Amino acid sequence: PDGKRVALLHRQRVIEVLDAATGKRLIAPRGHDDPICWVAFSPDGKTVTTVGEARATVWTPAGEIKGTAELNEL
Repeated sequence: PDGKRVALLHRQRVIEVLDAATGKRLIAPRGHDDPICWVAFSPDGKTVTTVGEARATVWTPAGEIKGTAELNEL
């Protein structure tokens, strides 16, 4: 949202959040069970959400899972 970070998707199950100016890795959360199809920052920039084929996961700035939802539950 502020243009200071960018999210990259690698090999469909791994994302990295990088500092846009330096390219330095800020977080690389692990734990997505299904291939990731979509990545988005929250409007306030405090969390990153990944959406796979079966699950959505919200990640904290430290790369920890804040919450998950099975897509068939939504």
